Amino acid sequence: MSSPRPADAPRGPGGGPLRVQVGILTFRRPALLATLLPQVLTQVEELRAWTQGPAGVLVVDNDPDGSAGEVCAALADVRYVLEPTPGIPAGRHRALEESADWDLLQFIDDDEEPAPAWLVTMVRAWAEHDRPVVVAGSVRTRYLTPPSPWIVAGQFFERRQPATGTPLDVAASGNMLIDVPEVRRLGVQFDRDLGLHGGSDTLFSQDVHRAGGRLIACREGAIYDLVPPEHSNRRWALQRAWHLGQSRSFMALYAEKSPSRRRRMRVRLLLGGVVRFAQGCLQTGLGLVLRHDRLHARGLRWVHRARGVMAGALGEATPKYPRES
Repeated sequence: MSSPRPADAPRGPGGGPLRVQVGILTFRRPALLATLLPQVLTQVEELRAWTQGPAGVLVVDNDPDGSAGEVCAALADVRYVLEPTPGIPAGRHRALEESADWDLLQFIDDDEEPAPAWLVTMVRAWAEHDRPVVVAGSVRTRYLTPPSPWIVAGQFFERRQPATGTPLDVAASGNMLIDVPEVRRLGVQFDRDLGLHGGSDTLFSQDVHRAGGRLIACREGAIYDLVPPEHSNRRWALQRAWHLGQSRSFMALYAEKSPSRRRRMRVRLLLGGVVRFAQGCLQTGLGLVLRHDRLHARGLRWVHRARGVMAGALGEATPKYPRES
């Protein structure tokens, strides 16, 4: 016999039990996935106990070789699908398609870990803030090995943490809760044409906002982004800053369909990049003179991000997630 349903537990759109699916995207990281899945399954059980409704886990494997299949087969209550089309947009789109019969889809990636009560907290935020189309949870950094003081001073892996309930017009998908029926009603989907380029979450969330859907932040619904040793170094951090700038320009131009407005957008991006590049150079130089790690590191971060913005504005579109195959 099931335990009584708590009075504060939300119900589905039609008044029935709320149906929640957790979607995990993975690409050739079976060891990380094997660590993540038991943690997510524990949180799914916590959610079921609260809502008294169905909850499940979907793994979307973006590796054509199906490297995640064996890990998933070893665990009950994990549904596995193979999405051979390369790129995060294809994986996110497949997860959304596979969640057509669910009320909510909560994303998490294979290189992330959930904080305690993460899933219940995200669903509670959705219910208590009038059921927005998207709830964007916070992403915190967890270094797998201690980073250098220079990396920490430059805040290369830090992200904004808006207060819970803060309205948003853009959100990242690494910790995103989606109201599936509302997204389908709005006709919004992840753009698979982006392939290996970053920014599909930016475009998706902006499309939701433009279509009239609400997006809110949930600071307490946290996941940890796991930074491996090979990423917590100066070279990789500066390359990441460049890619973030390039992706910003690429997505701004990609979303603008009018040729005349696209030209104006290109000029604005270039001018903004030049200004930020100059500011970054000045701050970098000042940091060197004063031997101040924070000034030096943040100045270089601005320089490389500005270079990326200008490269994207000029049409350079290097994939953010290159693959060997």
